[in-house]
Amino acid sequence: MDGKPAAETVRHERRGSVLLLVMAHRPVNALTADLRAALRVGLQLAASDENLRAVVICSDSAQFSAGADLSETGKPVAAKTGAAPDLAALCDQVETFPKPVIVALNGSVLGGGLELALAAHGRVALVSAHLGLPDVSLGVLPVAGATQRLPRLV
Repeated sequence: MDGKPAAETVRHERRGSVLLLVMAHRPVNALTADLRAALRVGLQLAASDENLRAVVICSDSAQFSAGADLSETGKPVAAKTGAAPDLAALCDQVETFPKPVIVALNGSVLGGGLELALAAHGRVALVSAHLGLPDVSLGVLPVAGATQRLPRLV
């Protein structure tokens, strides 16, 4: 974990009855433990607010998410209140969220970033967005449900 406060990793912006969860973990919004924890906090906020009708997850940079932070691979996540969910748990939370979750995709949408997008209820992408699962080039399978979700969507 890089120790960034949640507010620096994901901003919450309310637009009427929609909560924007704006990933601000530059340069590529790597899905670090801090970013995953901040997304979880945003989802909990949205779930508890009866006036919010939907959630949009987006990026404030040129990249939606380049996926996992490989420097965290194999490192234990510190036990603390609100500890970060693993990527699979976050994707499951998004998929089963009681309100619509939409992702706005731009730039690189790779690995865990694509897995997060596949878990959402809807996706809107720029024509220039680059989607991919480079996990296999690292000799691993996607770990958060992409192999099940992607075939269901196409």
